[in-house]
Amino acid sequence: MESTGTLQTMSLPENLRPKQREIIEAFKQTDYLIAKLPTGYGKTLAAAGSYAVLRHRGACNRMLYVVPRSSQARQAAESVPSDLSVFGVKTKAIEIGRDPINSLRRHRDGSCEVFVTTVQALSTSPATSRTVADLVETGRWFVVVDEHHHYGEETTWADVIKALPSRAMLAMSATPNRHDGSDHFSDPHIVETYRGAAKAGYVKQLTLHAYDYIVDALTKDGKAIPFTTEQIVQEAGSDSPEVIDKFMLAQKMRWSPKYISPLVTYPLDRIISLRTRNVRSQMLVQAMSCTHAEMVCEQIRSLLPENLTVDWVGTGPSGRSDRDNEAVLRAFCPEKDQVTGRRNWTLDVLVNVGIASEGLDTTDVAEIVFLTPANITITNLQTIGRGARLIPGLKTQPQCHVNVDTGSPMADFIGARVMDLFDDINVEEREEQEEKDARERLEDDYEPLPETMSVMIVDVRLTDIRKGALWEEALRIGIESASAATPREQIEQAVEAGLTRFLNRSNNVSSVLAQKREKVNNGTTKISHLVLRRIAQTGVRVEKSLAGDLRRRINTQKKRLFGCVNEADEEQLDRQYAWLREVEKQILNDQGLQGVPTWLR
Repeated sequence: MESTGTLQTMSLPENLRPKQREIIEAFKQTDYLIAKLPTGYGKTLAAAGSYAVLRHRGACNRMLYVVPRSSQARQAAESVPSDLSVFGVKTKAIEIGRDPINSLRRHRDGSCEVFVTTVQALSTSPATSRTVADLVETGRWFVVVDEHHHYGEETTWADVIKALPSRAMLAMSATPNRHDGSDHFSDPHIVETYRGAAKAGYVKQLTLHAYDYIVDALTKDGKAIPFTTEQIVQEAGSDSPEVIDKFMLAQKMRWSPKYISPLVTYPLDRIISLRTRNVRSQMLVQAMSCTHAEMVCEQIRSLLPENLTVDWVGTGPSGRSDRDNEAVLRAFCPEKDQVTGRRNWTLDVLVNVGIASEGLDTTDVAEIVFLTPANITITNLQTIGRGARLIPGLKTQPQCHVNVDTGSPMADFIGARVMDLFDDINVEEREEQEEKDARERLEDDYEPLPETMSVMIVDVRLTDIRKGALWEEALRIGIESASAATPREQIEQAVEAGLTRFLNRSNNVSSVLAQKREKVNNGTTKISHLVLRRIAQTGVRVEKSLAGDLRRRINTQKKRLFGCVNEADEEQLDRQYAWLREVEKQILNDQGLQGVPTWLR
């Protein structure tokens, strides 16, 4: 083991967040630590730095990373080696359950230092538990327990973990305080509050909205019975998705998608508003059951512009297959791009039943909607955490909006007070003025269309530009045009620069048109939703079909004045967008439906 003086020479990256640094520095002296860090703060980097310190001081030479879910195991195997490289540790990670034999081989030959497993496999899978037992027979192990709030009294998980012959241990969670008081780990030694992390800009600011949500159930004779989420749970006798689906089946009832709620339309408005500002963000919706999720998907699909997509996941008798669920989750949260570090997702809205409440390292979620009784539970707080991470590359981060039914317990934590739920703060002690101000801010959160359509101009980098027929022909012309004394390399550089300019121009011209068409279409949807808002404010329940009808009316009027959007050039698209803004201004300048044009009523 190295001396303390030598340890002090190990430099740490300057851009570490304060609590990350505090955790890492602590492992210069300690071998056991419990930490509470908000989702998105960077727990994996803290764990990687801690291992690097332990490795540097000779205390550990292997890491066992234990997570609750298989999806988290894959993400850990992907992210831990990357984070370790920040501290100069070059190694790979392997999921034990996927390849036990290779895990043992790579441990013994030293080609891998990081091994990942789920706690369920460690506790219940004979193959995994035997492999881990063989692994820890040799080496000096650092055990990282991620999301230890899962380790309640009903499991033996904590006992299994603590029985491992480890040299050091780090347990972390964003929500460590179990409501049943059965957490098997001590109170955190190092704590970062959500409010503190948000104020410092390490996670998104959260704000909570409460809207009325009523869902209709159709009886076998076609009669519609309106329910709140709490009434459905009371009638079914449980909030279990499978129990609710069984209740609907036993009563011979099905969900009706006819009416849509502000709890669905308002969050979608904000997603579309961000799109008009070149911010691509996602929306996560919690449904009561799988049959409810299918109905919600149908509703949302009718409200979305053509360029946005929605799908759902769920298990059980009415759910989807593991393969289908996995495909949908990967569309919503795919693996990181190795070059950019971003997750290039293709699914905008995910309706979830129990699968995506935690474990997805999403960064672009800006709307979280509970179409369930939003009780104050660790599961629901973990769901909110899917919207905590910062969107990469944005200087100004959007807030993450949490949307609940007005009858839910979370509805008492309006505005920024929702952040206090993560930190067990007695929110009643907060000044009443904060709640009043938050309510006033949230009364009308509609953001008008931007004054102009901003577009993203991309500099196309073509690494293989000197390949293909275009390069050969351009080079031939370049050589024929140049003087005989001009060096070939100089000609090639000039031809490459000219082709790059041309191809960038070609790509950007088509890209600008595509972006402007998308913004015109999004603007059309946004104005149709504005009219839906005004109708809902009169107390009338809004039919789902009205959203599409309003869009058609706007498009018909716009086409009559300016022609088809898909055939318009850039200047014509600018005129269409300016007209949309005038229609929007007319509606906003009057109360209720007074400003809505007659052709749109």
